[in-house]
Amino acid sequence: MALMILLVLGFTGLYTWTTWQQVSKSLVAELSTVTELGEKSADHYFQLLHVSLSGLAEELQESPTPDGHYDLERVRRYSRRHPELLDVSLIRQDGQMLLSTQADAGTVMPSVAARDTFMEAREAMIRGQNFVFGRPALGTLTQRWMIPLRHALRDRQGRLQAMVTAYLPAELLQTFWQNAPIVKRASIGILGDDGYLRSRYPNPASASMQQIYGQQRRGALMRELQARHFPSQGTLQGRNEIGGQENLNVYRRMSHYPATLFVTLPMQEMRAVWWSNMQVPYFLISLLLAGLLLVQRSAQRRRHELLQQQEMVQQARARLAAIVESSDDAIISHDLDERIVSWNPGASRLLGYTEAEALGQSSQIIVPQERQQEESRILERVRQGERAERIETQRLHRDGTRLDVELTLSPLTDEAGRITGVSNIMRDISERKSAEQAIHVLAYFDPLTGLPNRRQFMDRLGQTLGQAQSGFQVGALLFIDLDHFKDVNDARGHAVGDAVLCHAAAVLVSLLREGHLVARLGGDEFVVLAPILSNTLTAGASEAMALAERIRQRLAQPFELEQQRYSLGASIGVSLFPFGQQTPADLLREADTAMYRAKGAGRNRIAFFETSMQADIEQRLALENDLEKALTQQQMVVYLQPQFDARGQIDGAELLLRWQHPERGLVPPDRFIAAAEKSGQIIALGDWVLQQACELLVLLQARGHHIPLSINVSPRQFRQTDFVGRVQEVLQRTGAPAHSLIFEVTEGLLIDDFEETVARMQALVQLGIRFSIDDFGTGYSSLAYLKRLPLYELKIDRSFVKDTPEDPNDTAIVRMILSMAKHLGLRVVAEGVETAEQADFLRQSDCDALQGYLFARPAPAWQWLAEQGQEG
Repeated sequence: MALMILLVLGFTGLYTWTTWQQVSKSLVAELSTVTELGEKSADHYFQLLHVSLSGLAEELQESPTPDGHYDLERVRRYSRRHPELLDVSLIRQDGQMLLSTQADAGTVMPSVAARDTFMEAREAMIRGQNFVFGRPALGTLTQRWMIPLRHALRDRQGRLQAMVTAYLPAELLQTFWQNAPIVKRASIGILGDDGYLRSRYPNPASASMQQIYGQQRRGALMRELQARHFPSQGTLQGRNEIGGQENLNVYRRMSHYPATLFVTLPMQEMRAVWWSNMQVPYFLISLLLAGLLLVQRSAQRRRHELLQQQEMVQQARARLAAIVESSDDAIISHDLDERIVSWNPGASRLLGYTEAEALGQSSQIIVPQERQQEESRILERVRQGERAERIETQRLHRDGTRLDVELTLSPLTDEAGRITGVSNIMRDISERKSAEQAIHVLAYFDPLTGLPNRRQFMDRLGQTLGQAQSGFQVGALLFIDLDHFKDVNDARGHAVGDAVLCHAAAVLVSLLREGHLVARLGGDEFVVLAPILSNTLTAGASEAMALAERIRQRLAQPFELEQQRYSLGASIGVSLFPFGQQTPADLLREADTAMYRAKGAGRNRIAFFETSMQADIEQRLALENDLEKALTQQQMVVYLQPQFDARGQIDGAELLLRWQHPERGLVPPDRFIAAAEKSGQIIALGDWVLQQACELLVLLQARGHHIPLSINVSPRQFRQTDFVGRVQEVLQRTGAPAHSLIFEVTEGLLIDDFEETVARMQALVQLGIRFSIDDFGTGYSSLAYLKRLPLYELKIDRSFVKDTPEDPNDTAIVRMILSMAKHLGLRVVAEGVETAEQADFLRQSDCDALQGYLFARPAPAWQWLAEQGQEG
């Protein structure tokens, strides 16, 4: 059982890691796109300011006043042309401010020679740099954070005379990012090579402007950039300096300025996407390693002390040899090549080899083959000076018998302290292990059937319930009571009764799946724990019902015992979990209650603790049975709902499936499509719909209606290996034009095996089929994947259309989808249009086609064709 648990945990860890890698790759791709667009936009904006400031500098250098001073009026005119700048100033190279557009005329201009930002800019300009992209500073006059953009003014010999400085407000750059396509809850910013932020949007709510712009960054991102000498692009996971939040950073070097644009996404957002794809939690099991024992080297002593020590060593060796010879434990030593060099009498008694037979042999002769690799790793650590104590393992006797031993390994050293071999001390623990095993069996297993007992079952139930409550897994507990067992026991005796119980236990074990557990609680009561049935309550209930029915039928099969024929009935109670804060005792009590409900209903029955759920399951099973006859008895009907362009003309139609049940009446698709998906009948239904669509296309074109038809293709049907071939065969057989056929698929199709999905879509596009993403915006919606798909159109889900144009959020989403589709060259159809206001808004927003009750309700295909004929 322990090995089984380890295998499950290993699979869980692998699946979790794979899912995390997929989510990380997708988000990094999206953030990289944002950083690329943001870098280009910001670089272009700064270049415009750079060019304009360079032009002003050239005017001032080439047009000095007659007395050799600069024309300050040109600076004022420049400031008026650029109202977005907080201030434009002219500063001499000695730091004396000549002009500030924020100061009134006649104001005495201060000196800025002592300011760090001025000194940094002047030193850069003296070194030959003309344009300086300065770090943020708090304006003296404006008391607002500004980014200084400075340009040098030089004389004819190129010496620095002054600098013209334009102050860009920091909040202006924040508004610059407001319309950027930033991923939800991400932030964007520009970090200068000097460690100061030039911009960040949005600002952390807990940080002041001084913390954002006035403090030099020394966090993980800055250290990464400095260590890699400011690379062109990259990614980094680290904690934010403000708030300590762990983030994913995707950054890109600006093309013309000493700064890096970065986009930051909180790791909790990545984990939210990750958890949405996960089915089970994972647990990492760590093995604690024994501590290292350092080998103490003897200190050199004076000559007379060394001689005394040597004598003491000789005496100790003599005493040790006597102890080894008389010890009941096996004491063996071997050299670094694993050749046995000593073998005491205890080893001969334990392992059966004489000393003469063992010396010179490989120590592996007494190690079972399956343990050799693991113990070789332990030996390697001992050769490095470690000591391995109390290792419980097995050794081989000369006759092949396996012995349980407790092993201690120690390195052997020479007088210089060099390791020359390994000492093995083995103690026989076979009796102790047998006693432990017997105690374990008595404590955790039923002595009659060998099944887990109530104690082991309750322990396992507690673990399973905790995992289900944290991992969104639906499981079931089945409480099984054998009907009329007391009569068998009284009539045939306890020996026969015990044999019947063993037979029932064997039947239950034969029906177990991996991970399930069957236990005997006592008497004729058994329980079955099915920990993972599904990730939805409805599917889990169906699986639990199917399992209970299999158990009931198998137990009811007749069997012979001592030339007598017996047949067992069983009343089975089922309780699903997790619900709220269920405890193991609660769950067992619920299943027990359901079992008594089954007995009260007549025995040999199945009952759920949740009575309403049992009714739903029975109805769904009846629906699945009826669905098997629907196609053969021609109960399926195709409907058409037209799509209209902005002028109100029909430019397409969607083919919809309805079930005309002889007793239930007209069954809508939301009642039977899910059942068809689960049972696999969706493949036959999909093939039938494809056949009907192709025949309708031929009929429509024969009557002069050259419009495309859209049909829904389920993921299960699409993933059939022969799907492309079946589509091609239907097109050839009916003669339908493939370019008039549109396959509508959902975004969920893109999550699993994306590369194979794209390849299959490409193969169908080669036939002429066009693709549409149905219910767009409600599923995966990965922009990185969307641009790789061979799509023709997007269908906006009716949930977004319903509240437009009144709801600003839905209105913004619809506009964003239309804008994105326009850039990707995709046609857009809006579903669920029911009011004139919705239609007007969509037309004004350049939506290509509208579909909904406002224009036409779905109608049977023959009726729609007849109406079109009358209109024609």
